[in-house]
Amino acid sequence: LGIAAIVGALALRYFYVASEWKRSVELEARSRIRALQARIRPHFLFNSLNAVLAVIRTEPAKAERMLESIAELFRAVMADTRKLVPLAQEIELCRNYVEIEQTRLGNRLAVDWQIGAYHPRAKVPQLLLQPVIENAIRYGAEKLAGEADIVVRVRQHGFTLEIFVSNPIAPDRPEREGNQMGLANIRGRLALIYDLEAKVETRMRRDRFELTMTLPVERRS
Repeated sequence: LGIAAIVGALALRYFYVASEWKRSVELEARSRIRALQARIRPHFLFNSLNAVLAVIRTEPAKAERMLESIAELFRAVMADTRKLVPLAQEIELCRNYVEIEQTRLGNRLAVDWQIGAYHPRAKVPQLLLQPVIENAIRYGAEKLAGEADIVVRVRQHGFTLEIFVSNPIAPDRPEREGNQMGLANIRGRLALIYDLEAKVETRMRRDRFELTMTLPVERRS
């Protein structure tokens, strides 16, 4: 064989190996995303059904409305978890979830929605914000005796989307490990989808826990 033929054969072999390697990485990443999200869903289901059980005997009409909201929520949850969803859809999902929890916790739970302007076609990973709000309720508001105010702020700065959540900290938080597990899942999902372009930062300030997520604005249809 001539040199040109050998080089051509080696090039074809290289592209074949590279293609197979890329395919293998993508399959592994998808598998890890499904595994990470599967760990989030049980908490979501458990908390939602507990919210219904809390009022089903005393306020059956309200419980019925909550079940309808849960059905809508799970219709979204059971969709293809690998695709990105409109940011507006994710925010609406979170509003429905908060409404369910407010039915259970009453006036103790207050959420300040600070939603700024963002690209109308902006997309985010499905169930990105909801687990953060769930953590804020489960490890903060739910354990406080008085009123608990949660701040949810969404802003777009150029081609970067910033999501900020702040919640009060309960004095005694025995389930701290569970909270960290949820945050680890979110970090893992963002790393798989955006690599180093997205990050999650947390801090304790005074008596509040603050979380900030930054990720590139996705406009894909």
